[in-house]
Amino acid sequence: NMACWTSTNDWTVHYAILLLVPLLVAFYLLVMYLVGKVLSHSMVRSSSRRHKGLLGTSKEVLEAMRKNPVEAAKKMAKGELPEWMLMVNGGRVIDVYGTIMYVAQISLASNSISLINTYEHPDPVYEVGTDTVVERRHSVRAFPEVLLNSNAWMGMLPVSITAFCVYNLGFITYLTWVNLSAPRMYSTLNDRHRMLFRLSTRFVISKFRPGVWWWGEVNLIKSLLVAVTPVLTASMELRVMMLAVVISVYTVMEFSFLPWKFKAANFLEIVTNITIMLML
Repeated sequence: NMACWTSTNDWTVHYAILLLVPLLVAFYLLVMYLVGKVLSHSMVRSSSRRHKGLLGTSKEVLEAMRKNPVEAAKKMAKGELPEWMLMVNGGRVIDVYGTIMYVAQISLASNSISLINTYEHPDPVYEVGTDTVVERRHSVRAFPEVLLNSNAWMGMLPVSITAFCVYNLGFITYLTWVNLSAPRMYSTLNDRHRMLFRLSTRFVISKFRPGVWWWGEVNLIKSLLVAVTPVLTASMELRVMMLAVVISVYTVMEFSFLPWKFKAANFLEIVTNITIMLML
């Protein structure tokens, strides 16, 4: 609850903080990466005297790691170099942030579109002065004090749309670029570019079979469609039909491609999807 750790009850502040969380996480990871880079230079100076796997001086060790990261990783696996040298890597930072964003996509979508997730007031009759007015009013579910189409609601609507475009549509666009670039980047002769790409995209590629490396984006699109379905229509029957169609198409595709590396994972997800459709 935002009211527990903020000094204001203004819903716009609470909503803005919710939408800023991904940026705050990115800033935190960036700071940790820069601090790690600075500390690594000093640690290399002492480690390079004890580990003769690449070259002698700290400057030469770092330069050799940049030129040939694959060879550095092999030497670290043999114990000739400390593993922390590879941990302070931009690719790993991108992978960590990508993992967080991938897992949080449904929550981010729900927060972004929460302004249009409304409910109708039970009593449409209101007293305005001496007149009785019949008006259908709607409130935002996340912030019941906010009325649909009010000035406050209209003021935050552009922020909501921007957040959805950046966090959700922008992330899907990034995954599309990753999937299109993967065949070329995984086979490039440039060791540095190949390792950077593999390290930074493990969160979306490593879990699936090589022939279905793009399934992570399909899985994410399915999850987002399930998340946004409740705000697309007020009809419960139509919501159920839309959810059934999305899950059915996804299940048929999964049965056709069997994307997960482990057979048990494919079986478990197919059974789970069929169970959800039966419950609908």
